[in-house]
Amino acid sequence: MNSIKKIIKLFLSITIVLNDLLRILIYSKFFLEKREGFKKTSCLILGNGPSLLQSINDIIELSKSCDTVCVNSFILQELMLEIKPTVYVLADPVYFKQTSIDRIENLKKNILYKLNNTITWKMTLYVPYYAKHSDFIKDINNEYFKIIYYNPTTLKTKFTKFKYFFYNIGLAIPRTQTVLNAALYIAINQKYKRIFLAGADADWHTNLYIDQKTNELSYIDTHFYGKKQLKLWSDLEETIPSRLHIQLASCATAFESYWELRYYSEYIGLEIFNLSNNSWIDAFLRATPSEAIKYIKAIS
Repeated sequence: MNSIKKIIKLFLSITIVLNDLLRILIYSKFFLEKREGFKKTSCLILGNGPSLLQSINDIIELSKSCDTVCVNSFILQELMLEIKPTVYVLADPVYFKQTSIDRIENLKKNILYKLNNTITWKMTLYVPYYAKHSDFIKDINNEYFKIIYYNPTTLKTKFTKFKYFFYNIGLAIPRTQTVLNAALYIAINQKYKRIFLAGADADWHTNLYIDQKTNELSYIDTHFYGKKQLKLWSDLEETIPSRLHIQLASCATAFESYWELRYYSEYIGLEIFNLSNNSWIDAFLRATPSEAIKYIKAIS
């Protein structure tokens, strides 16, 4: 009986591997450029959580010695012009698909305006490959800007070396539930010795709210530049209300992906340090921004 179970388990594992290979062949694009905008020996990834401001002077100081990566609406903030990140990462499909939601379309217009009119230093934008022919990408017109595409293909196999091989050559990626998942993966593949993560509060689950009369689910969208309450939807057009179990499952996926990224980073041979003063991410070693500065000075 045990031998039969082992045979069945092996058959299922092989089936998953074959399915993953098929997904790579169908969905992934080969020979995409992987390295641009990364030149220094350490990397600083900036999330947009409120904790970013708690040590902002140290973060600004640290950014001078690192390749600095920003995400999403950071580009709209004044800090953008002070820190001048060299890499900008977007992952959410909402940026690359047309919607009828004014709030979303206005956000894209504002980002495009900033990209085209305020970036006067070399910057690289990393986006998933399916964004290549989107209006958002077509509307970028800035001589300082370069666009690099990454494959958003995920794998289901449990064979770690199989996964890591395809992660390393850029044909697959850990699940990118959040943009920081994608930014970390991109940075890991640049083979730094250390990656620093700041402003990564990851506290979405603490900001969920259920209306006790209607069961309507919303959340407090909180960043270092402000907060607002938004209803949660399951579709881009915001017609299908989301449910609590769906949102909690998404949070779990994000946290699990951070652990996958940690294991992958250890396989590559680098360390990731979470500098955030208040963060729910338990996958990475902790440090303070001042400790990161001391490390950079020690190796320079």
